[in-house]
Order: sequence, then structure tokens, then C-alpha cells
Amino acid sequence: MKYIVAFVLSFVTTMAAAQDLPALFSVTDVASNDVLNIRAEPTSAAPIIGSLTPNATRIEVVARSANGRWGLVNSFEQTGWASLRFLERQPFQAFPPSDYRCFGTEPFWDVSVIGDDVQWSALGEDPISMTRDWTGTPMRQDRFAMRAFGDLSFVSLLVRKQMCSDGMSDRAYGLEVDVILDGVGNMGTQVYSGCCTLSD
Repeated sequence: MKYIVAFVLSFVTTMAAAQDLPALFSVTDVASNDVLNIRAEPTSAAPIIGSLTPNATRIEVVARSANGRWGLVNSFEQTGWASLRFLERQPFQAFPPSDYRCFGTEPFWDVSVIGDDVQWSALGEDPISMTRDWTGTPMRQDRFAMRAFGDLSFVSLLVRKQMCSDGMSDRAYGLEVDVILDGVGNMGTQVYSGCCTLSD
């Protein structure tokens, strides 16, 4: 019986740890004349593919290694692993987040959310400003919905914690989104899918 209890506690702890990502971190305990290496694999023996400065902040960690010691981060056009020993989670982060950006391709589009200010933009079109009027979470705590309105347009997002690729690079993101856009030009209702990031 004690083995079953131990297994259940281990499983719950692992699931809780996975559920708190993506999140923003800051580099900590790295000397001012040093850097935090980003490696190709979650081991100190793996090749270095990038680095973070000692005062770097707003680093988005989208996943943890199996042993929980490394965090998956983006570095230029690829992902790599940084030691969580030198990354500190920034305080006062909630889910749903108040600030984030979602984007996709074919065609290229972008929607940024900063508090109640929402801006939609697409390749070759003028940006459209809207105001967020509702955010809600269903029974499942791994997703949320957001709705915003403009003068003649509205956008709805369904964002969920799911590993996501932008399809254009080797970068990875921890949030996936479906978007419904209406009232923009003569296109009628448009549906998009893409990724979201908490980072700038």
C-alpha cells in the first residue's frame, strides 16, 4: 500500500510541476563576468547553442527535463536547455496571464494582449485595436478563453497549455491557440491556429 501512495504522490507532484509552465524566469546566481549556457540537450556535457546574460529576465521556460533540473527555453531560432539551478521563477504570475502574444503563419498574423488592450495585426493590413471584455477558465485548469471587441470587429481566443511549433523555426512554445476573428474587412468570420508566448 505504501508503494501505491508513494507512486500517486510522485505522479501528482510531477503533474503539478508540469502544469505551472510556461512561466517567466530570471537568471540568478551567475557571476557578472559569466553567462548561463543554453545546451542542445539537458546535460552539462551537451554542446552549447546559446547563452543568457547574468541579468537576463523574462525568460520563458516551456518545459522541464525528465529529472526536473533543466528548463527548455528559446535561443534565437531554436530551443535549448538551461539549468534551473540558475533560473528563478518571477513572482506574481497567474493563469490566465494578463499579458501575452499569439501568432501564426499562412497568412502571418499576430494578436497581442496587454491587460485589457488587445491589438490584432496581419500581414498587409492595418492593425486593429480592441478592448478585452471577458476572460474565463473552464473546469479544466490547463486552458482559458478570451474575448475582445472593437468598433466593428471582435476576436475570441481559446488558449491551452500544449507544446506548439510556429512552423517556421525550431522554436517551441508552451501555449497553443485557436482564434475566431470577425468583422475585419470583407473576409467574414476567419479561423486561425497558432502559438502564444509570455515573453516579449
